[in-house]
Amino acid sequence: MGDPTPAPGLGGLASRVIDEHQLRRIAVVTSHTTGNPALGTLDLSATELALVVQTPAPVPGMPTGPTSLALAEFQPWHGSVDLVILDPFHTYDASVDGILSAASLVRPGGLLLVHDCLPPPELISPEFMPGSWCGVTFAAFRDLCAGNGLAWFTVSNDFGIGAARVPAGGITAVPVDDAWTADNHPKYLRRYLDDPYAMMRAVAAHDAMAAIDALMRDQSVDPLLQGFAGWDPALVDIFDSADRTAAGWRDTAQENEQLRQEAQRLADLDAEQRRDTAREMEQ
Repeated sequence: MGDPTPAPGLGGLASRVIDEHQLRRIAVVTSHTTGNPALGTLDLSATELALVVQTPAPVPGMPTGPTSLALAEFQPWHGSVDLVILDPFHTYDASVDGILSAASLVRPGGLLLVHDCLPPPELISPEFMPGSWCGVTFAAFRDLCAGNGLAWFTVSNDFGIGAARVPAGGITAVPVDDAWTADNHPKYLRRYLDDPYAMMRAVAAHDAMAAIDALMRDQSVDPLLQGFAGWDPALVDIFDSADRTAAGWRDTAQENEQLRQEAQRLADLDAEQRRDTAREMEQ
């Protein structure tokens, strides 16, 4: 039987990695619409360098621009950071750009942690959704890891914490035959829904540190990979995080539903006003 206490989320896990592996040069990269709240639990007190960067998000009313441009000013630190914690804007192209740019900061053999790599089905969408939204960051992470032949896995809690060891040659946009595209999104999503743990190389939260230890030593994590037993138990894992509470997520879900209803009301009102205007012009 598993430990009944919540497992560490992204912030808690990253703090353990920083402490146990004595990582001293850290970067945290988020966007205007992400910035995982669990990062509030991140302990950077022992670090020598902590870069915290919020990149633009292509959403109306917010600054826009690629992550690569936002990180360009940190060129002196490229290839020298021990760990980058990334929560990118969740479209595919923005996630690819974010992962490649974040990885460029990491020293050879360093670690990249990416949030939202094992999303629940209802939060997957190629386009921006207000409120809770995981997008298709999971697809970008999986495709780049597969294309570059990386050592990688995904911790199966806190919406999926992707972990990859950055090799000496870095990470590049290497194409893979079965990569996500807008056209094949339904087919790609079907593969994910059929067995997300296999597709994302899931590791249970209680094995996360053992898997990261193996990754940092350039050892296989295959013995720790988790079998998929269906979406009901998987969702228990995915929503499990010591950085969050079930009540908090219920409140967020209610708030998102209220926002959706208000957006629909405004859309209906706009449509009615457009019809009224059209009728007036016809008269």
